[in-house]
Amino acid sequence: VAGMMTKVEEVVEEYPINLANVVYLAFIADQFSMFSNVSQILLGRCASFLFQSLLTHVLDFSGLFFDPQYARAALRLHNMIQEMPMGYCTNCKQFLCQEAKPVPQDVHLGCIVRHPELTSYRDWEVTTNDGEGSVALSNSRRLEGSTQWEGVVQVEVSEVTYHCCRHNSVNS
Repeated sequence: VAGMMTKVEEVVEEYPINLANVVYLAFIADQFSMFSNVSQILLGRCASFLFQSLLTHVLDFSGLFFDPQYARAALRLHNMIQEMPMGYCTNCKQFLCQEAKPVPQDVHLGCIVRHPELTSYRDWEVTTNDGEGSVALSNSRRLEGSTQWEGVVQVEVSEVTYHCCRHNSVNS
């Protein structure tokens, strides 16, 4: 039985969730709450999917279900999403991470960026910003508590893009 539950959990973790089935799947998770681990995995995935969808879309929950029997599941998802922490990217300081997008003229110091012609290093840090379109980028190596600067270059802010993937985390 334990092997079968493990297989069911694997299927639930991989089952595709979309706006057409998210409330139905939450309803199913609620109906099978006696299998608490599987139910929680599915319900959590449904809530996470809706949370991620809400980052880029305005969503009217009333359009997600057509049968009154699903209303409780939709309400439960709504309540779960309300409890999730809203976050931002710690590098670009934006609610929606701006990975690989052009940086604005007011880019903050310490932001990690990329420049298409500076390929000798992956990460460049904004160390100065004149506020008028020019920034200094530095590449450093941290050795035993000290910082060794390996290169500093002055570029136009319009030439660089955010490089957030290593720094992208949710903070509230």
